[in-house]
Amino acid sequence: MAVKYTDGKNIYYVSGILGENNFAVCKKAINSRSIGHHKYKSSANKTVHTAGEAQDYLDRIAEKKGWDEY
Repeated sequence: MAVKYTDGKNIYYVSGILGENNFAVCKKAINSRSIGHHKYKSSANKTVHTAGEAQDYLDRIAEKKGWDEY
């Protein structure tokens, strides 16, 4: 199950981008009505082939930065 996180300002989540089998950590403002995905800016945030890989990366970031589950 995908877990989303928040820093109080943004929501961070795993999203399939650029077609099939391409996943990355994305973010959007909490009250944003945008349906587009904005990739989280980090040199380590690579597009990966499974949602699980992207979720593992997001979990590590959230723990390091002290983000809460959303």
